[in-house]
Amino acid sequence: KINNINILNKYFCFSFLFLCTGTNAGIYVTPYIGSTDFFDGCEKDRISCDKKSYSYGAHVGFQLYHDLAIELGYNNYGSVEAKYPALENDNQVATYTADTQSLEFGLVKSFPIHQDFKVRFTGGASYWFVDMNGEETNYTIRKSSNGISPYLSTSLIYKIDDNLSFDSGLKWVNSVGSSSTGESSIYQIFLGMTYNFNNQSDLNKPIKYLKDMPQKEVYCNSTDTSYKHDNHTQDTVLTIYFDFDNSHIDKDSSNSLSLLSSKISPGDQLLISAYSDTYGAESYNDALSLRRANEIRVLLLKSGIEKHQIHIINLGEEQNSTAPVSFQRKAIVELIKANRNN
Repeated sequence: KINNINILNKYFCFSFLFLCTGTNAGIYVTPYIGSTDFFDGCEKDRISCDKKSYSYGAHVGFQLYHDLAIELGYNNYGSVEAKYPALENDNQVATYTADTQSLEFGLVKSFPIHQDFKVRFTGGASYWFVDMNGEETNYTIRKSSNGISPYLSTSLIYKIDDNLSFDSGLKWVNSVGSSSTGESSIYQIFLGMTYNFNNQSDLNKPIKYLKDMPQKEVYCNSTDTSYKHDNHTQDTVLTIYFDFDNSHIDKDSSNSLSLLSSKISPGDQLLISAYSDTYGAESYNDALSLRRANEIRVLLLKSGIEKHQIHIINLGEEQNSTAPVSFQRKAIVELIKANRNN
């Protein structure tokens, strides 16, 4: 057990250094609790066997990309208890317990399925150690074993807000233990809460007003009707930045849209150009950019702008691959004082 404690101390020190060196990327921490089933946790000659146990643990994640991460974790899978005929006297009962812990390293792949939901798949290696304690009639047997086994897990993530999310899932660890301590595969159902330390400060860019943009010809894709304004003024461009995989408009952005609406004349046109980054499927990103544009449209309508004054240009993924990722997640509202050409 002393060796196991030393291993744990070294692992947690490494995890701390891992966390400190990742300050320029996304870091998240997930504590969780669960229920463990030791699938083959008892020998055939048992009198009774309790294979189920409560478990707990936590992992620290380092976000390489928005859909790819690596994780370092600790898991206490609990214990399995079995009663056997005593070695010295078959008429008496001996109680054996085995406690299982593990240190884990995994690669995580995420797939967004909705604005607030995503599915995660994790695969990696579990360094486990098992401590067995057997209470015979006249003496105690203590044995330990350790080793490395592969593990797989899948979970459903529900995003509560920008920092918090709720996790629920299933994990499988192959062949934990040895012949001396008992060997079993592990199945775990778990519930967790993730806190995301979002150190990418450019994800929440302030709203910017850009004036005197280069004049151009803008096309509305729904009617392919052009708005030429070579001889007219373009007063304001309002740029709103969104979080990853999100179309929510915060309070400050909403207030800025209301302020913009108060400056609109009946003859003015508003063009909404919506973008997304290139992570995930293109069809999903196109739909996400459209949701972002529609959120802006709804707020403009509530502010009193007429429907015929608002035109959505759903451009999907940002084509400028050299731009920072955060600048790809945006929607631009252009106020153009121009006459419509039929």
